Amino acid sequence: MSMRTREEIQADASRAFAQRDLGAMRRLAAEAADHNDALLNGLHHHLLAKLASVENRTDDAVGEYRRAAESFEGAGDRASAARMLGGIAMISYSAGRFEEARENYVRTLEIFSETDNDLGRFSSHQNIGIIDWHFGRFNDALHHASMALKIAQDRNALEDVSGAMSTIALVYESMGRYDDAISYFKNALDVGMKSGDAVGQANLKTSLSAVLIRMGDYEEALRYASEAYHEHERLNDRNAIATTLLNIGIVHQHTGGFAEALTFYQRALDHYESLQATHGISSALVNIASVRRLGERVEAVRQYERALELQLQLADAAGIERTRVDLCRLYFETNNIPRALELLEVIERSAVHDPERIAWLEILRSRRSMLNNDAHEAEGFITGALQQAIHSNIKVVQQEAHDLLRDCAEQRNDLVAYVHHTKEYERVHTELHALDSTRRILMMESQRRLDQEKAVLDRHRTLLHSALPPHIAELILNDRSTTTSHEQAAILFADIAGFTTRSANLPPERIVRMLDEIFRAFDQLCEQYEVMKIKTIGDAFMCMKSDQEAHVNARGLADVAIAIRDHPRTWPDGSPLIFRIGLHIGPVTAGVIGTQRLQYDVWGDAVNVASRMESTGEPGRIHISEEFAEAVKPYRTTPRGMIDVKGKGSMTTFWLDGV
Repeated sequence: MSMRTREEIQADASRAFAQRDLGAMRRLAAEAADHNDALLNGLHHHLLAKLASVENRTDDAVGEYRRAAESFEGAGDRASAARMLGGIAMISYSAGRFEEARENYVRTLEIFSETDNDLGRFSSHQNIGIIDWHFGRFNDALHHASMALKIAQDRNALEDVSGAMSTIALVYESMGRYDDAISYFKNALDVGMKSGDAVGQANLKTSLSAVLIRMGDYEEALRYASEAYHEHERLNDRNAIATTLLNIGIVHQHTGGFAEALTFYQRALDHYESLQATHGISSALVNIASVRRLGERVEAVRQYERALELQLQLADAAGIERTRVDLCRLYFETNNIPRALELLEVIERSAVHDPERIAWLEILRSRRSMLNNDAHEAEGFITGALQQAIHSNIKVVQQEAHDLLRDCAEQRNDLVAYVHHTKEYERVHTELHALDSTRRILMMESQRRLDQEKAVLDRHRTLLHSALPPHIAELILNDRSTTTSHEQAAILFADIAGFTTRSANLPPERIVRMLDEIFRAFDQLCEQYEVMKIKTIGDAFMCMKSDQEAHVNARGLADVAIAIRDHPRTWPDGSPLIFRIGLHIGPVTAGVIGTQRLQYDVWGDAVNVASRMESTGEPGRIHISEEFAEAVKPYRTTPRGMIDVKGKGSMTTFWLDGV
């Protein structure tokens, strides 16, 4: 039996959590189990839960968290019990089991309330509010976000105050209460400025620009979006940069600059895809489709359908609502009546909150009534759409409604109504064109500023040669071919085990910051061991060494792999961050692709094999091919045996253990 005190073991456990030291966690779990102590029994199960989470054994992790919660509860440590339930909730949320996550957050809220734990109450209310907003339960979301706001205000925690206000603003935006959303966003900005939270300030400006777009205040929207863009660039927050590019594109689209809008949308999509940001990808696709529908309707349908598929995977209630209505409209416009009617039934079975989509839904219902030869019912739906459009000042729907009501009047020979709706149609049409002209004039100065910013970005882009190998940069400067062949190139691929699941519960800015810190460290390792970084894709990192003999290239890359594997890193919750690494050596072709955004890349079968080594490896281990194992001798390796490799069949592979 261990002779150490409970306090000593708890202190070591805290350090192990912070450093993501898996070996220490295993030793401490065994030591804690050796005591007849309820609190240490809870710690024992907590350590096992963390280990299971890191190894993606989610069912085991949930079981251990439950046992830990029971032990802490039995020992009278209810706050720790609540934190264990919070761990279960995080796993459920990451797995897409949102209602299950909500139930556990509700339980943590009950315990934190009974124990007067204000920080726990704040985080529980915030998490419940976000889940309710996610599901479109806006009144419940407002309740919990408002409770979180009050707790944060009582604690004078400015960042939390700003965060809660931002959540409330997002809910109001989804409810169509744009004035309230703008008010809360601006208040959150004021509070955030006092807290000095630069990231939060930039994100709030991005969100505020989106609401101003909905209000039709395009000049203000562009001002906030431009400010946010500069701040996100300074912070190197690529996900937020992409979101801001979307907003700038929307401003251009609404002011008639469709070509410019597509350019910004495509830039945003490129960012999102490089980050594997599913929500952002779906948003960019919807915006691109909204422009494509003006002339390339088949392509627009394809993009809407792809976006909707992603939104359904994410259970993105607000996005699903908007995309379904827009796609249904397009089905009607392309005369795909069966799909239109089928989707309309789906829309009617769910709630619609967005004012513009509510108005368009009435138009869609009128089209179905027309197909059923019920002109009276159709006219009622169109009138409802017109009333909603007037109330929400949605000119484009007003124009559509007057056009349809004019047709209805013509069919029943109602000359008075026909004249009335014709005049109203022409009035709204004139207003829309006048607004477009005014907006274009107002945009000219803003566009001039954007052009200046683009010139600056172009100058920065020319500096990308600094990221290329020096001899490649010289070839480009002299307009010569950059394509080269390497017979003994050592290739490394590494990615974060469980990244998709774990990152789903983190704010985008946290994910981007974390990846930036990791890849900066990897860049330093490459420089230290004279290895060439090739690229990053999402959470994956690729590098190569090809300038020496095979054994030198292999050892240099092996040193990088070992350093990546052994460097202690943690997720924001303190659990270890573990990498899956694969290496191979063989012939490749390398060169620069692109002209504006230069990228040095590598092709060949050796690249594919290295990638397969990574994908068929195990978390925390370095998986190498037989060729690499031979080249890296005398480094220590362990045979893994024969494995099936896609595209290669059975291969003999090894684990790289160390120097």
